[in-house]
Amino acid sequence: MNIKENVIKLSDMSLLKNIDNTMKIKEALFKLDDFCKVNKIEYMVTGTTALAMLGVPSNPQDIDIKVFHLKEEQKAKLKELQFLSGLRNENYEESTCYTFVIGGVKINAIIDKTESYDEIISKEVVLDIIDEPRAKHHLIGVQLVALALKDKMKLRRYKDKEYMLNLIANLASL
Repeated sequence: MNIKENVIKLSDMSLLKNIDNTMKIKEALFKLDDFCKVNKIEYMVTGTTALAMLGVPSNPQDIDIKVFHLKEEQKAKLKELQFLSGLRNENYEESTCYTFVIGGVKINAIIDKTESYDEIISKEVVLDIIDEPRAKHHLIGVQLVALALKDKMKLRRYKDKEYMLNLIANLASL
């Protein structure tokens, strides 16, 4: 046996890390979906996770969701999760955000003040994702690609600008 066959290349390690991270994100998403269903919290996935779910090249590190029509008891549940995670409230430009951790993955629950159900539904696609170990289907609303990209750029963060430039370069090279 050649010793080179036993050596894992750095690119392979990076791929393994991405696969591990993807599995962590997926597990956290299932737990988040269960939490939101139990607490009747309406949400849709946005940000890099939404883009990855819709096939846009990305490597999400966290899960961003938009939450709608929150009642006081639902806000209290999100606030409790944030407290238990030991994180502070993050303020976005136009919304308030509850930040917490599920399964080692950071979740940003951004309060969206959209009232109209028609308007919310027109901004998302619903994916049926199967949780194979539990033989369970999760119907998860995911923000449309163009809107998720637009929302990322509104944050005016360097990492989002860099992501967008890399995405454009990748698409241009096809």
